[in-house]
Amino acid sequence: MKFLKDRYLPSKKHLILYFSILLLLLSFPIRFFLISHMKEKTYNKEYSLRLKAVQTLIDKPQKGKNNLKSADNKNKDLERVAEYEYFYQKGAALYQMGKLEDATNSFEKALKIKNAPEAKSMTSQIYNLLGMKETEGRNYDKAIEFFEKSFNILNSSQPLLGISNVYILKGDPDKALYTLGKTLELYPGSAKVYYNLGQIYYQKGDEEKATICWRKALELDPGDIKSETALRKVRIDIGVDDNLLGKGVNNFQFNSIGTGNSFTKDIILTMLQESYEKTEKYLNISSSVKINIFLDFNTMFNLQDQSPNKNIVIDKDKIKIPVSGFKKSTEPMKKAITYSYTKFMISDYTNGRCPAWFVEGLCLYESSRLNTVDAGLLRNMTRSGKFIKLEALYLPFQNIEKNNIPLAYALSLAAVDLIINKYGFSSLKELIAKVKGGESFENGIISAFNLYQDDFQKIFETYLKEKYKV
Repeated sequence: MKFLKDRYLPSKKHLILYFSILLLLLSFPIRFFLISHMKEKTYNKEYSLRLKAVQTLIDKPQKGKNNLKSADNKNKDLERVAEYEYFYQKGAALYQMGKLEDATNSFEKALKIKNAPEAKSMTSQIYNLLGMKETEGRNYDKAIEFFEKSFNILNSSQPLLGISNVYILKGDPDKALYTLGKTLELYPGSAKVYYNLGQIYYQKGDEEKATICWRKALELDPGDIKSETALRKVRIDIGVDDNLLGKGVNNFQFNSIGTGNSFTKDIILTMLQESYEKTEKYLNISSSVKINIFLDFNTMFNLQDQSPNKNIVIDKDKIKIPVSGFKKSTEPMKKAITYSYTKFMISDYTNGRCPAWFVEGLCLYESSRLNTVDAGLLRNMTRSGKFIKLEALYLPFQNIEKNNIPLAYALSLAAVDLIINKYGFSSLKELIAKVKGGESFENGIISAFNLYQDDFQKIFETYLKEKYKV
C-alpha cells in the first residue's frame, strides 16, 4: 500500500500545477462571456440612448392644441421607433456579414416604418452593390434592375453610371451615351459623368468630343487623375505634343477660314514645330518673325493630289492648310506639312535664288525618302544613258511635261542625297549661307564643295551608275 501511495497519489507540487491548468481552461469561456456581455451592454446602451432621444422629442411641448399627443400615441410612436431600429440594425449586421439581399429586405422593412435618410442611403447603396455584382457576373438585365432600384430609392449619379457601364459591356454605346446624357441633365456638375462620357466617345473613335469631356471633368475637379491621364493619352494618340506646342506658339500665328477649333490647331501646330526644329537643326534656317498659318476648315486635305505638298498652298507670306474633318495626325499630312514648311522657309531665307531641283530635293529629303517607284524611274533612266541635266530643272516643275514630273522629283531628291552623304550637312549649310549672303547658287557650290556646276553633274551621274550598278 505504501508503494501504491508513493506511486499514484499526486504531490502538493502536482496539485498546484493541475489546479492552474484547470483555471486557465475555465478562463476562456468566462472571457468570451464577458466580452459578449460587454458588446451587448454597449449596443443596449446606444440603443437606449437613441430611444431616449426619441422619447425626448415626443415629450417636447408643441404649440397649438392639435399638436398635443396622448399617452397612447406616445407609446405607439416608441413602438414604431423600436421596430424601425430593429430592422435597421439587423440590416446593418447582415450587410457587415456580406448578406446583401437579406440586408436590403431588412432595410426596406425599416423604410416602410420610417422614411429615414440613413435607411434610404444604405438600401440604395446595397442595391448599387448588387448591380455591380451582377455586372461582374454578366447578368446585365438583373444588374440594370438593381441599379434602377438604387436610383429610385435615392436619386444619385452612381447607379446611372452603373447602367451606362452595363450598356457599354452589352455593346450598345448609343444607349450608354443616352443614359449619361440624361444623367448630365440631373447632375451637370459631376466630373465622373464627364469622364465616363469621354470614355464612350473615345471608344467610338471621336477623340475630339472625348477631349472636350475630359477637359470639362478636370475643370470641375482639378484633382481628377483618371481624366488627366486619359486626356494625356488621347493627345499623344492624335499626335499632339504639349512640349512642342509650348514652343510653337512663339513661332507661328494662326488664322482660321471657316469655323475652327483648338483641337485641330494643336495637331497642326505640333507638326509645324517639328518641321521648324528639323530645318533649324539640319539647315540652320529659322524665322525671326512669326509665320502666318491659315487653317482652312472649309476644304479637305486631298490625298489624291500628286504634288508633294498635296493641296497645301504655299505663298510668299503664308501657308494655307486644308483641315476640314481633320482630327488625327496622319503620315501623309505630316509629310505634306514638312515639305511645305521647308519649301516656304528655303524660298524665304534665300530670297528664291536657289534652283528648283535643290529646293525640291531638300524638301523631299526632310519630309520623306526615296521610294521604290522613284528608284525604279532613276534606274530606268540610268540604264538608258539618257540623263536629264540638273540645269534643266532650274525652274519650277510646273513648266515640265506632266509625264516627266515624277522623275524630276526623284532626280532632285537623289542629288540632295548625294550632297548630304558625300559632303555632309556642314557643307550644305555653308552653301545655303553663301546664297543667302548674296552669292549665286553656282558660286555657292564652288565655295562649299570646291566644284563647278558641270563637275557636280558628272559626279552625280557617276553616283547613279554606281548605285544602280550600270
